[in-house]
Amino acid sequence: MTDFPQVGLDAGREALRRFLAGDDDLAAMQTKIALIATETVPGCDMASITMLRDQKPTTPAFTAKTALLLDEAQYENGDGPCLAAIRHRGPEHVSTTADDRWPAFSAAAADLGVLATFSVPLGNEEAVIGALNMYSETQAEYDAAARDVACSFADQLGVAVATATLYAESYELSRQLQQAMESRAVIEQAKGILMAAQRCSPDAAFQILVRASQNQNRKLRAIASEIVERYQSAEAGRTAE
Repeated sequence: MTDFPQVGLDAGREALRRFLAGDDDLAAMQTKIALIATETVPGCDMASITMLRDQKPTTPAFTAKTALLLDEAQYENGDGPCLAAIRHRGPEHVSTTADDRWPAFSAAAADLGVLATFSVPLGNEEAVIGALNMYSETQAEYDAAARDVACSFADQLGVAVATATLYAESYELSRQLQQAMESRAVIEQAKGILMAAQRCSPDAAFQILVRASQNQNRKLRAIASEIVERYQSAEAGRTAE
């Protein structure tokens, strides 16, 4: 197999380093990696990255709108070279004017001026978590050398990118859940304070919070936090006396 060019390897490692160091966000890192594919894989004019989220495919990064459109066409049909590469855990090469395995996809690609596509799975022996998709507007097929470079990309950079994406998204989901739990806790505290002060039901207390949020054009959590903070300050003042 042809090695992935060192210049591309170095650029990919730098993109990963910047993300891990916090200098770039996840979207910037993914887009840079897709751009590296277009710059180093012969014949690749545009690229995208597919990731599975809850077993559903999505495209977090792409270098051209056409690549995104062709990814989404496959997702809508539930089939195509990208999804086949993930399912079969092997690369899929399509010449849109000659390959009849996915006629709807080939027709859509041809309409958009794409002559050839090559999708490489991202993962290991245990699981495939995505794919790198490369689209060519300039040649009818990817030759053996170009396919080797693309596969080397997946082996040397793609898996690391996909894994970093997976961990980053898991962390973000965990953070969002934590924030949601904290928001719910402070809202419940505020409801309890209002119920005691207004001698009302939980539903009525919640509606007081909702109206305040709407009238002040502020988030419900912010209103609740303010009520809790005022109550705690008042309690601290009474204790000090």
